Amino acid sequence: MRCLTEVRKSKGGTYILTLPDWPTFDAKRAVEEFKRICDEGRVLFDVLANETPTFTRHFLALEDVDERIQQVSGPLENLYSSMQTPEIEIAYNEVGRLHTEYLQDLFLHPGLYRTFRTYRRSSEYKQLGPEEKIAFNSFFVHFKYSGIKFSKKKQAELRANETEIEQLQNRFLGNLNASQKIPVCVVQDEARLAGIPSTAVDMMRREAETRGIDGWVVLTKDAIRLPILSSADDRELRKSVYIAHATAASGIKGHPCSNNRPVLKRILFLRHKLARTFGSKNYAQFGLKEAMRGLPQTMAGSPRAVAQFLRELRKHILPRAQKDVATLEQFVKKEFGHELCLWDVEYAKECLERKRFGFTGEDLAPYVSLDGALQGIFHLIKRLYGVRIKERTDVPVWHPDVRFFDVFEHRGNLAGGFYLDPFMRVGTTGKQAGFWTQHIFYRRKLVNGIKLPLAVLQLPFPCSGENKGKTMTHKDMIGLFHEIGHMLPFILCESSYAETAPTAVEADAVEIPSVFMEFWCWETVILRDLVRRSKTGKPLPPKLLRAIKAGYFYVGTLGRWGPLEYLTRSFVDLYLHSAYPRKGHVERVMARIRKEIPVLPVYPEDCFPNNFSYIFSDEYEMSFYGYDWAKRFAADAFLAHQETGRLVNPIVGRKFRREMLEVSRSRTMKKGYIAFRGRIPSTKVMLKLMRII
Repeated sequence: MRCLTEVRKSKGGTYILTLPDWPTFDAKRAVEEFKRICDEGRVLFDVLANETPTFTRHFLALEDVDERIQQVSGPLENLYSSMQTPEIEIAYNEVGRLHTEYLQDLFLHPGLYRTFRTYRRSSEYKQLGPEEKIAFNSFFVHFKYSGIKFSKKKQAELRANETEIEQLQNRFLGNLNASQKIPVCVVQDEARLAGIPSTAVDMMRREAETRGIDGWVVLTKDAIRLPILSSADDRELRKSVYIAHATAASGIKGHPCSNNRPVLKRILFLRHKLARTFGSKNYAQFGLKEAMRGLPQTMAGSPRAVAQFLRELRKHILPRAQKDVATLEQFVKKEFGHELCLWDVEYAKECLERKRFGFTGEDLAPYVSLDGALQGIFHLIKRLYGVRIKERTDVPVWHPDVRFFDVFEHRGNLAGGFYLDPFMRVGTTGKQAGFWTQHIFYRRKLVNGIKLPLAVLQLPFPCSGENKGKTMTHKDMIGLFHEIGHMLPFILCESSYAETAPTAVEADAVEIPSVFMEFWCWETVILRDLVRRSKTGKPLPPKLLRAIKAGYFYVGTLGRWGPLEYLTRSFVDLYLHSAYPRKGHVERVMARIRKEIPVLPVYPEDCFPNNFSYIFSDEYEMSFYGYDWAKRFAADAFLAHQETGRLVNPIVGRKFRREMLEVSRSRTMKKGYIAFRGRIPSTKVMLKLMRII
């Protein structure tokens, strides 16, 4: 695939923005090019191993190869996530295999290891700046964790272990994606769709059209499943969708080839084996304690610290959740005349909020468009950080729905760019469900200027024909704000090397900027600004925004991504990785969780964690607790604005930008936060802001 290069010069220097020419992408050629780059890299290994080491000649030369690798793998990974076809899937898996082999050859090269080890003792190394030392050490530590000091036999075992883990993680995700393409049912009677937002209904209709079926095809994709669970009046339809998701990738319904249980058990075994290889008691200890990139891997530092943190949360969340369940049970019994079941929770929450406050976040949809929300968020970012975001229409994209934006830092210089891919797909071209931010190119200091970072924001909004992008629920808005928060540190971070990019921060600090942005979604002033900018022409009910604010965390511990779900899944992650995975280990962990967090009954055939992609394919293993860990920092950062008596204080915002967004991985996020606030916040700050205590 060709890339387009833009060079912009200003008083701040020369900035280079590289943009993939997406229409020229060819899956087979991408594999061929990747293989050629890896082969050339291996030749370079031998050359560098026999030369006197210097920072420029050795470290930067290998980063140059890594940049060429990223120029192929970055766009391919994005297409695998957003425009998946059989050809792209084959190319993605092959490039993943080639990359693993390349990295193993690199960090198991004895001559190269000796050369880099020699350099660490040199006078030039001692004179390196802080960021350069961190970058070099982050690179050098990979030799250790590739087993450079092991025997040939042990190295071969380690290589086989790592290769199999990667293959299994890809299989886990593939099985889950395949299960989401299987229809839950085909609705023939339109009356059964009562209550479901028109955007989701239209997506189901279009899905049926692409399959040549009459009616509406119901899938477990987030863009269809979540609106059904929260809004469908048809209880049997909600039940069918809930069960289909609970049993996803389980083999229960005649699809044994997609059963993820043996896959995840094997992953757990291999991770434990990996941890033991490097002297750790278990994978939890290995993932939390080891300094994988030259700096601490996590802020928590140990399984004990994580367990203590989660137990403190449980002490406050569990009683509140039990109270919320009792409230919902009473409401459902009175209003609908039946007991509360798992597939009733989201729907009952919506109904209860509407009865209690008159409106819910779903009612915001007709008054906020995607364009209006973007304009409002960009205005908020400018007020907070002095950062300007501007859309461009002259950049090649991979789908007509995709948009591109330039990001200008507070001095006015171009800082990077990002694509926005807001809608799900229908038909044979697959797009993974959920919200996430993908990194295509990293920021690097080159001889002729600064190569700027490039990212993609992937959103799962329904692709609803003529209404596409014209409506946004409050939950949609939270997801958008969250991903914008992920994009900002990646684009604004002033790192000079890939090894000190913001993707290398402590695993439990990654979510701080993104969760911080979520808190603004509950402020009436911000919501009113988004409505005003949307220009829908529909008069906003006076009480709607006040109702959303008043409903903040009303029975809010329950449901999709509520505090109870985050807490439960964090314990699952911790317990699964804290012991040797003997036979029955997964089942024992799930039984323990149900005993320790006895809030809602469990569906008898629920196959969780078969669909827990975060820890089995998305690299959140032993860091899922990081969502809650980061939330206390984010809540405290939001409180820093409130303490000044202003909703948005530019002085506070710019300090947060300097200390938390712009500084490279040359220091820890913990030190960065102390520089911002002068302290590490307590958990109670978060719990109070969430109205749990």
